[in-house]
Amino acid sequence: MNVNGINMSDVKNKNIAGILRLLSREGSLSRKDIADTLGLTPAAVTIICAQLLERGIIKESGHGEGTTGRAGRHKIMLSTCFDKYYAISVNVETDVTYISLVRLDGTLVCADKLRTLPDAETALRQIARKINELKQTGSPADPLLGVGVGIVGAYNAETGKTDGAFGLWQRGLPIEQFLREETGLPVCCENNAKCFAAAELLYGSHPENAFLIKWGSGIGSALISDGHVSRAAQEIGHYIVDPDAALCRCGRRGCLETYASSYALKSGIGRIFSPETTPLLHGALKGDLTELMNVMRRRGIEILDPPVRDIFRRCINQLAIAAVNTATVLDPEKIIVFGNLWNDGFIARFKADCEKISASFAGDFIQLSPLQDKRDYIGPAALVTDRILIG
Repeated sequence: MNVNGINMSDVKNKNIAGILRLLSREGSLSRKDIADTLGLTPAAVTIICAQLLERGIIKESGHGEGTTGRAGRHKIMLSTCFDKYYAISVNVETDVTYISLVRLDGTLVCADKLRTLPDAETALRQIARKINELKQTGSPADPLLGVGVGIVGAYNAETGKTDGAFGLWQRGLPIEQFLREETGLPVCCENNAKCFAAAELLYGSHPENAFLIKWGSGIGSALISDGHVSRAAQEIGHYIVDPDAALCRCGRRGCLETYASSYALKSGIGRIFSPETTPLLHGALKGDLTELMNVMRRRGIEILDPPVRDIFRRCINQLAIAAVNTATVLDPEKIIVFGNLWNDGFIARFKADCEKISASFAGDFIQLSPLQDKRDYIGPAALVTDRILIG
């Protein structure tokens, strides 16, 4: 099935993308609803939808309320067929790489993970082997559209190379080309926070203007402006909070990540971690500090002794200051948070710190992403939907 066979001389690609994103958000709409919402002519919508129907990307899904204007005829509703297509999602974090087979409606089929290796070529060969294994798990009839890759740091889509991975891999790495040659599949790559922002538009809360903050092994961010993911760098994790502080993996001193990433937290806690000083945490982790994030995801702040809570409070306060400063410049309608460090207690503290700085952060201005539980795979899957299926 050739999903890239839409005749681009007949219709504009942006209109195709607009229709598919709208149907992804709304579930099902009639042709008239689509035309009215997007400001297109009924004739243009009819042409585009006919091509999408022929290619199997959308389907007719019953009749809606009301009529089309002709006596006795009800609206014919349209919806996407994203559940028919699959992608392999590769989410490269600083310590772990998650590799998953995902349906393009956001459903996880199967997942695996690898330790992220510091040597880029070795790491990419390992990822390629895992992708080739996953290729064999699906039915030959299942349309596997390609591979989406989310990485730490910046990626230049025009050159197809990394553009500063902040100490993980070298600049100028042709990830798309390498994996395409090793797997024989189409590959698209982007910063992983931007991938998650694309997922938020397709599968999540569908914000028109929002600033996203990822908190985990690193601190990432992305901006959604007028319903599109901004291509500009939004590296909140590398805002300078103290130029005299520790050296960051990006090569500069005093970045927010040196205070508030999981590595910074483990480093600070490690200096006081003992059965005597931190009995609650030491007992919950059975003396193994490497399990901090895994156990915290399950049990939250109940396992934190007072000295450890103080460390987290300082980290969250620095994160809140950076968030308020960024929002002051970008003026988003909301802040959406995600990542493996957030839990109810930390979100409440983050909201309180932001509101203390600025009353405009009160209420539901800060929200946990509804895709939080899918964070390890949903972003690269959305990238495949956006760049390969939608185009």
